[in-house]
Amino acid sequence: MKLIQNSLSKVFAFAAFSLSSQASFAQANTISRVSKFSIEIGKIGGEEAYELHCLAGCNWKLLSFKKPVGNKPQLIDENGMTTSVSASASWVFSIQSSKKGISLVGLKGTAWSKLGFTLPKGKTFQLIDEHGMK
Repeated sequence: MKLIQNSLSKVFAFAAFSLSSQASFAQANTISRVSKFSIEIGKIGGEEAYELHCLAGCNWKLLSFKKPVGNKPQLIDENGMTTSVSASASWVFSIQSSKKGISLVGLKGTAWSKLGFTLPKGKTFQLIDEHGMK
């Protein structure tokens, strides 16, 4: 009986170690997929257009565009506006208007999956990065 208890404790200890190692690897793997960028996002022209200023992590400095027809999401990556999630893109998110303001969906290279915000009076831009709103 003691031999069985001793064997079972070794099996449980090994299983616990294996699970914690896998969790650590998964967490480290997720962190390594996040790509650094910093962008200010705002609305211009009576809320009918977006303006994005890239501060870091982009191959562009300024993007401005009208809301897509039907309020379809517009994809943005480090190279600017795009129509698909490219395998070579470091990060990609979509932007569109929502009832409460601006809605973003992180599609690649972000630690966030969704962000949403309004711009209060007097504030023209919201700063975001790979980790969320600042």
